[in-house]
Amino acid sequence: MPQRVKDIGFTYTPMTLHKVRPDHMAAIGLVAGEWSALEGHLSSIVSLGLFTFSQDEAAAGPIVAKILTSIDSIEKRLDVIRKLLQPRIGAELLKQFTDDIAPAIRKRAKERNLVVHGYWGIAPEHPNHLVLSPRGGANMAVSLEFESSDYLLYTVDDLLSVAQRINDTVNAIGGFTFRLVHEKTPLPWLPPTAS
Repeated sequence: MPQRVKDIGFTYTPMTLHKVRPDHMAAIGLVAGEWSALEGHLSSIVSLGLFTFSQDEAAAGPIVAKILTSIDSIEKRLDVIRKLLQPRIGAELLKQFTDDIAPAIRKRAKERNLVVHGYWGIAPEHPNHLVLSPRGGANMAVSLEFESSDYLLYTVDDLLSVAQRINDTVNAIGGFTFRLVHEKTPLPWLPPTAS
């Protein structure tokens, strides 16, 4: 977990961070990459919901991409997905999405936003950390999220942990999608599932 610290010698140096903290920057990139995988899995769920009774899987991609990219927040996307799934899946699967999958995605979205949109810098007194500032730029969410003016010190492992939690959520979505495909009423063009 990142450490909180009070006033430090923070230097905002975005163009040099990749030189002075390359492993940290690679870990931030991994967070962004894992989030892309998560969004891809959400697209799969929407595709299944919209195209359950269609054999034209190729049509799904562009339509789903347009739908999801036009929705400006993760909260709204999750609500649309829930409403799309509600009449199409059983109560147990809907409960799993509502009670387990969606809350996990919301948590990961907050973490991802803090990391990817962070106001990052360095502090000479913390040579093994990347420093997230609570001030400035698009990172005003840090102040709101932590209700603090503390700086946050991130190690590479802290950032990799965020990426891992997103990956764990991606895997949970994958498991849900598997259940969605295999526990629904079998479709005539899908092979029967083993009981």
